[in-house]
Amino acid sequence: MPDSSNTAQPCSSRLESARNPSANSASATSRGQVCVDGAFGANFLKVSFVSPRSLARHAQWGGFLLVMIGLSCANLANDSGDPVPLVDPAPLADQESASWMSSQGEAALARGDYEAGLGLLRHANRLAAAEADPERRYAILVGLARAERAVGEYLAAENALAQALVQAELLGDPSRQAAVEVALAGLQLARGDAQGAEAALRRGAERARSLGLLDIQAAALNDLGNLKMLQLEAGAAAELYGAAGTVAAEAGDSGLTALAWANAARAGSDDRSRALAAVELSQAALAGISDLHLRATVGLNLGLGVQELASRASLEEESARNVNALRAQSSALLETAYALAEAQGDFRIAAHALGALGGLEEDAGRFPEALALTQRAVLTGAGLDAPELLYRWEAQLGRLRAATGDPRGAIAAYQRAAVMLESLRDRPGWGADLADSSFESSVAPVYRGLIDLLLVEAAESTDPVQAQAFLVRGRAAMEKFKAAELRDFFRDDCVDAQRARTQGLGGISRDAAIVYPILLPTRTALLLSLPGAPLALFSVPIPREAVEKEVRALRDQLERPATRRYLTHARQLYDWLIRPLKESLEASGVSTLVFVPDGPLLTIPMASLHDGNRFLVEEYGVAITPGFDLIDPAAVDRESVNALMAGISKAVDGSPPLPNVAEELHAVQSILGGELLLDNAFLRGALRDSLEAKNFGIVHIASHAQFSARPEDTYLLAWDGRLGLDELSEDIGLFRYREEPLELLTLSACETARGDERASLGLSGMAVKAGARSVLGSLWSVNDPAATALIEAFYTRLMAGDSRAQALRAAQLGLMADFRYRHPAYWAPFLLIGSWL
Repeated sequence: MPDSSNTAQPCSSRLESARNPSANSASATSRGQVCVDGAFGANFLKVSFVSPRSLARHAQWGGFLLVMIGLSCANLANDSGDPVPLVDPAPLADQESASWMSSQGEAALARGDYEAGLGLLRHANRLAAAEADPERRYAILVGLARAERAVGEYLAAENALAQALVQAELLGDPSRQAAVEVALAGLQLARGDAQGAEAALRRGAERARSLGLLDIQAAALNDLGNLKMLQLEAGAAAELYGAAGTVAAEAGDSGLTALAWANAARAGSDDRSRALAAVELSQAALAGISDLHLRATVGLNLGLGVQELASRASLEEESARNVNALRAQSSALLETAYALAEAQGDFRIAAHALGALGGLEEDAGRFPEALALTQRAVLTGAGLDAPELLYRWEAQLGRLRAATGDPRGAIAAYQRAAVMLESLRDRPGWGADLADSSFESSVAPVYRGLIDLLLVEAAESTDPVQAQAFLVRGRAAMEKFKAAELRDFFRDDCVDAQRARTQGLGGISRDAAIVYPILLPTRTALLLSLPGAPLALFSVPIPREAVEKEVRALRDQLERPATRRYLTHARQLYDWLIRPLKESLEASGVSTLVFVPDGPLLTIPMASLHDGNRFLVEEYGVAITPGFDLIDPAAVDRESVNALMAGISKAVDGSPPLPNVAEELHAVQSILGGELLLDNAFLRGALRDSLEAKNFGIVHIASHAQFSARPEDTYLLAWDGRLGLDELSEDIGLFRYREEPLELLTLSACETARGDERASLGLSGMAVKAGARSVLGSLWSVNDPAATALIEAFYTRLMAGDSRAQALRAAQLGLMADFRYRHPAYWAPFLLIGSWL
């Protein structure tokens, strides 16, 4: 690793050493101090409390910067280059004073040793509490809040700031009061309280303006911009960032000015001229920053913003001259940020700058140079507790090793990235409850890249044992991918609780095949697991994009009972996804196919695929699962099934009536017996009371239900209002803690947004979320006697001894036998999710 002293090297020589990893191989930990940036996810904003006067918070839009401004990871070298001692040699009498503890805590924060800083500042706060010195107590509490925030303890940070506010009031200092109030609003934003944060930030900005506290006003405006970016209101965010930059410039705060305009450039990237003007303003302010750490931080932020502009220009096929100019500008900013950070021993910023430079080289097609820089980024960050940063560079390393002909090295890099992603599960994310998921852009490529390479290695291996080992690893990676996808959607640990209960492939029945259709950029892979047989791999030279197009077309036509245009697309998808497996399936004698659908395949009923003569469901029972490791396959215990039926047949809450619901519920009750909650008896509290009172094996709900891309917008309608996904799963989830789980949850009138993968993921994941063995749900609502007939036939066959999958198949075939309901619009939307037995 290059020397970390304050003696500046020319930027070119620094980067030359970065491009040659073998020249400097010392790990980050050999330098003494490493930057530990708390527990944060990959795409989150960071807080900074600056001067005691303003407590102004410098933040930036997620994905740009993963460091805490003001919390330098500097090596704190003295003029001789020797590290400053971790503890000042103060007289022993002073070492138990609040001031000494506080100063040591602040020094630890500056080194990036947040845990040590937190401990010292907590002790300092306890000592200061016994003193009647509001000014000292205020300063200590501000530092404590910063430390608590750094390790992700939002509530503790909020408590410290609330106490600081009391001290500011005792001092009668309105500027300190305003500063703390804005910082508290920032913590509301961090915790995901959008409404409360926006109101508080607007009040804080207005109060700061009236008091002439321009730096605090600018910080509040910048946070309001962050909020709007999280809410995908880029235009409003750009306006707020621009206002923050203008006010910060008037306040003479070059750091916040540069940061706000850098944020404005990214928010306004759709308007090229506006974004470039913001870049110029940011760069001009950057030159006026005297604090070198802050300059490196903001320079990195701006460099990443310009890199994004270059990528957008390349995608829009602008002239090579424009793209190269933007790349050169980004490279210069990133090189400077790297040089400043490396000189101060800030490994986090240095690693980020190196990784981004590697990305620029990758974009330009210079893979050897990109590989060298990315390797250096990984080595520089090796001693950091920063998986939210390092997984990106490991994934980039995986892409580059694959591009340079090293598939085994690429697999190893992707696997390290996946492990780091797993470690991020329990780390609090800044504003994560507000932001739309970035899973598809930031997480999914890691798993898809790994799976792609493992399957290629399996296909190319001449050793059957080795090939099977690669397939097993590929399947395991796919299962982890599906679990991560659901975890991201539901934003809780229900996935992990369910995985702990499952038994793996050993629980597969003798008459079912598990099919993993895996959509890759250049091909479609079909991974097949048959009873008592090794995994088999089939490959179709059809790229993901082509499959997505056919899936969208099929879903669009399936809901139209007046047309048969769906057949073209149903046949094409059958040829791609089923026909390659046909010979193996027939030879095995299986009667049920269980699909683990990838991406867009969640939005269509696989039963509707057509071979030119008949539908897939006419050959096999069909079920899906969000992941085989996520389910608990077992047959229904028909002897002891208690059933609960609930539904709404009348118009309520602005929704139209469902006139067939009453007939459906009475038909189900005639088969299963049990308790019925219809119309005004179906209250949210009544449902919960019933579920608490008895151990039901089947819960059947026939009411308006909407599955959306966001869990908070997913609901089921009861007589007294909407039953949210969390509330429903909490009620149903009571069965997780009982000896007998819920065997089947039926949602017979639910709808998912057409073509929305995230919405369909919510439906497919309900079994996991609710802790049920299986869910019978519908992709679209069928308000017709056909639905009642299908449901009645399903339960009749289920109670007669058929498996869940075969009972649904029989019900669908029975409906198809009626010429009025032959069209899949009537029978296809019903999906069996989870256990098929």
